[in-house]
Amino acid sequence: MFYTSSQAACDGKNKSQWTAEDVEEIFPGHVYVDDGSLETRRAAFLSYHFTAICVGPEEMHLVPQAVVDAVGFGTHPLVPSAVHERLQRVFFHLPDAVQPFVRLHPLILEGYLEDMYNNPAKNDAMYYKQTFLFLMMELFRYRYRHDIQTRIRNSACAMCTDQRKLQTIQQASLTDGPPEIAIAFCLMSRRSGSALRTAIRQTWARRLGPTSALRFFVGKVDEGGAFEDQGAPDVVELDAPESYEAVTLKALSMLHWARQSFPQLRFLVRGDDDVYLRPFFLLRQLEQRPAVGYLWGNFDSGSSVVRDPTHPHYNSEEQLPIRDHPMFGDIFPPYVRGHLWAMSADLLARLSDVWAAQLREVEDVTLQLAKSLPHPDDPAIGVIMASLVDMGDISLAVDDRDLNHFALNPSCNATYLNIHNRTWVIHHVTPEAMQCFWSIDEQEEEGELPDLCSCSMDVVEEKSGNPDDDEFDYPRVTKGLRLLRLPFDHGSLRMAWGKPVPRELCARDVLKLTSQIEKEERVIVEAFEKDKARKAKLRRQEKREREERRRASRGASVVEEAASPSRLSRRSASTSELSRSSRGVEARIPEDLRAMASFPLVDEWLMKIRVREVDGRTPKLRFSVRENPAHWVPGSRMYIDYKPEFYLE
Repeated sequence: MFYTSSQAACDGKNKSQWTAEDVEEIFPGHVYVDDGSLETRRAAFLSYHFTAICVGPEEMHLVPQAVVDAVGFGTHPLVPSAVHERLQRVFFHLPDAVQPFVRLHPLILEGYLEDMYNNPAKNDAMYYKQTFLFLMMELFRYRYRHDIQTRIRNSACAMCTDQRKLQTIQQASLTDGPPEIAIAFCLMSRRSGSALRTAIRQTWARRLGPTSALRFFVGKVDEGGAFEDQGAPDVVELDAPESYEAVTLKALSMLHWARQSFPQLRFLVRGDDDVYLRPFFLLRQLEQRPAVGYLWGNFDSGSSVVRDPTHPHYNSEEQLPIRDHPMFGDIFPPYVRGHLWAMSADLLARLSDVWAAQLREVEDVTLQLAKSLPHPDDPAIGVIMASLVDMGDISLAVDDRDLNHFALNPSCNATYLNIHNRTWVIHHVTPEAMQCFWSIDEQEEEGELPDLCSCSMDVVEEKSGNPDDDEFDYPRVTKGLRLLRLPFDHGSLRMAWGKPVPRELCARDVLKLTSQIEKEERVIVEAFEKDKARKAKLRRQEKREREERRRASRGASVVEEAASPSRLSRRSASTSELSRSSRGVEARIPEDLRAMASFPLVDEWLMKIRVREVDGRTPKLRFSVRENPAHWVPGSRMYIDYKPEFYLE
């Protein structure tokens, strides 16, 4: 048990609270109070499989530093549900690595965790948590590779450079000359892809602003090979072979070209030519993000490196040395999937410098050079990024929080990442589907997200590679989410939950595991609520019995007193006295609000408001619909929540 301060506590049953002193009596020697030292946090996190984190009221609506430290040391954090709801603001999958709790009892918690640890039926659930825990360890390492002083210095320098670029861009917009480009959309294309390029020009590219530039990049061929829109101002023919074997070479050449061609560039957006984009939302997001070490997109983690020489994605050990991950074996580091991602100009400069240094060592850009680079280009750029982090050159502000906005295929009925009412990036789109999407979007104002399902296509989803897995994806070259291979020994932290057969976990498995975990939690909550309702019923019954006994004891004396002539005067006097004595007392809460007291959230709000009826209006409660992306579930199209509001009528 870890307490973030001496005032921190964990909520228990019936609004009780467990302080560090209380838990110390139950678990002597296993309770830690944060004193700001690394030694205390190391002792609390490094040697434990699970650590429950109790926070103070001032941290309930934040992401505590203790969560970052716990993940960094490899323990599974358990946090209050109010904290858990905000974890997605840091990383999309951070809530999957952390377990929430509403109420806590140390002895019950101990039994629950022992069951999770030892019960073979819970192996899949622990796979799920452990997978995302190790992913979060990697992403936190990317973000906090430098110490705080270095990050502040680097950020200040990058922000000053970015501010100068903004001033230059604004000054250019006031002249009659060509505008300076702040955001470049660089799309990988093929010489034969003129139909897709034409469709993009006629659709979503029309909504790019004057400080944005769109370029299509194709490779070269030895002889002939003319294509339909050759020579168009937005088509760049790179000095790289037009071959899938050279796709990494082509991608790095494209990034190098963009850096040299747009000196005032703030962000680069890389995409494929079969992507349909609603640019308003991406442009608005980039305007709100500091252009410092920023990397945004749909991240892939745990994909295996192909070592089969006959496979088109083959990587030799010379191209990419074996990366022996302690859990997953030979995998790529986390990388951004290439259908669409964005990076700030300072990261682009570092990638360009790496590529320029590589070019200085060779005489020309040939297919032989391409075969010496990691393959394909998406994970290859991830490998370069990971190398720069390992060398201490950069810290990455990884932004993976917009996974909901991606659709991996142009279908509303796909199993994984389908089109829904928050989608603004769609992959694997044909020219006809692109025109169909645009015919809907162009009827609406920018910033709207009309339903695109009338243009939905039926797609064939591929298998993940495991014959026992359900369909989950379309059509991806990388594998599904890898699972840990147990048992294993990672330093002093040993994990050994049973002896399962190592296999791969696909997205459908994730949904099933999540459903199973939620079902078990619902059983616990329902049992608690039933017990609570039973006790409340007993209390109400006892209260009614007391009132009946009280009324019976009054008997005939009450009737006689009511019939007495002096009763009216006494009642009038007492009523007047009551009125005089209660003038400073607030009005009682109306019954329509009191009925909501069984809901904990509303109950807390009722204790904070002051209900008055001085103007004759009655306070009432209603629920308004609001968007809540934290409520998204894969496969669902609903992203709404209901917010209680008080009003006077």
